[in-house]
Amino acid sequence: MTQPLQSMSDALTALEHHVRQSGLRMTRQRKVIAEVIIELEGHVNIEQLYDEVRKRDKNIGYATLYRTIKLLREVGIVSSTQFGEGPARYESNVARDHHDHLVCLKCGKVIEFEDDVIEQRQIEIAERNNIKLTHHSLYLYGECTDGTCDKAE
Repeated sequence: MTQPLQSMSDALTALEHHVRQSGLRMTRQRKVIAEVIIELEGHVNIEQLYDEVRKRDKNIGYATLYRTIKLLREVGIVSSTQFGEGPARYESNVARDHHDHLVCLKCGKVIEFEDDVIEQRQIEIAERNNIKLTHHSLYLYGECTDGTCDKAE
């Protein structure tokens, strides 16, 4: 399966290479956006990412942010996921182990988890069906049962 980039330096080098191959320049704004998303924990929507980026550079706008996210996704630095009906959320793939997600459909909470038994079963199922996995994702949807959703409304 695809291995994540192991450091900020690896990610920025890969981004710079991709940008140049695309006939673009590696700008300071692109670097700032890449650094911010690599450093953030968890899954952030575009508004949260924008707020964090603007803390470092007030001159970065939404258009630059969206274009840079597209480049980061092409390189594999960032993943974009839409959990249920909510907005797209972004997370860094840099120095991250594979994980799966539990998603509350009521409040939008996302819980990351790892389970070796589930991972092994997915590999076995793929092999049984003559598929060599390159990557995969697992999202389990439900509703919180601990009463936290009621407080969020």
